[in-house]
Amino acid sequence: MRRTFKKMYALGFETLGVGRMLSLATSGRYAVLMFHRVVDKRTLKTSVNRPLMVEEGVFAGLVETLAERCLCVPLGVIRAYANVRTKPVVAVTFDDGYADFCQAAFPILKRFNVPATMYLATGHLDDPERVFPWDMRDAGRFPGHPPMLSWEEVRRLADSGFVDFGAHTVSHPFLDTITPADAVREIKDSVRRIKEETGRDVTTFAYPAGHVPREYREILGRAGISHAVTTRFGLNGISGDPLLIRRMDARFGLLGEEFSPRTFMTLCRGGFDWLHRPGSRAAGGAP
Repeated sequence: MRRTFKKMYALGFETLGVGRMLSLATSGRYAVLMFHRVVDKRTLKTSVNRPLMVEEGVFAGLVETLAERCLCVPLGVIRAYANVRTKPVVAVTFDDGYADFCQAAFPILKRFNVPATMYLATGHLDDPERVFPWDMRDAGRFPGHPPMLSWEEVRRLADSGFVDFGAHTVSHPFLDTITPADAVREIKDSVRRIKEETGRDVTTFAYPAGHVPREYREILGRAGISHAVTTRFGLNGISGDPLLIRRMDARFGLLGEEFSPRTFMTLCRGGFDWLHRPGSRAAGGAP
């Protein structure tokens, strides 16, 4: 979407009160935002993985806006709050388990009292030398590869009361390309490792790259998962399938790399949903 059109569309959507009217006219809707990494300006500028990154200062403005204008609740209980009409109801999620969450994102989330759910690809925490394929594209730009959270950091974050942890498989395979038995094993082993390290039950899951296997109900049921998030764009309704929760890439609420509260609130209110109908070119997944 071109930046100028996006800016003008958001201006009209918010200035005319369309988003507020939608909130009052409809109930049972909620937004789930997806992040991967929060980084410094140099990393954002030089990495080829910019679509997975938000700069620290931008993230701070974004979280402050969430705290002021939205009702931010943990993903695990969001459906219970979805009938609130005065503010958009939002949950914040992160994928993969990068260490910069602890260093850059968490202090900001805590400052503004915004909870988050982090989905861990546990094999990458167990083996720090294991590298995601997309991070290999940055070879030569940065020494080594982006570090993952340590299990000690995971335990501290879990104990903080601001972060819940969900499963994201062990090795991040596309679940629709492996056997159901292997998919169950990937999910159950991920769930088991997180519970071993945190002492907490794990009932939420994120499909790697948004790839949903045909037998997803049976697969997730055997792993004890009660709700799961996709990369399908748009707001959710409480009558929707809890194993196919939609998530919106938070970067879509930016203007390039700049934060615009008006554009971001248009995203949270569902103002861009029409651009992401099934089969549209704007629709798609993320690692």
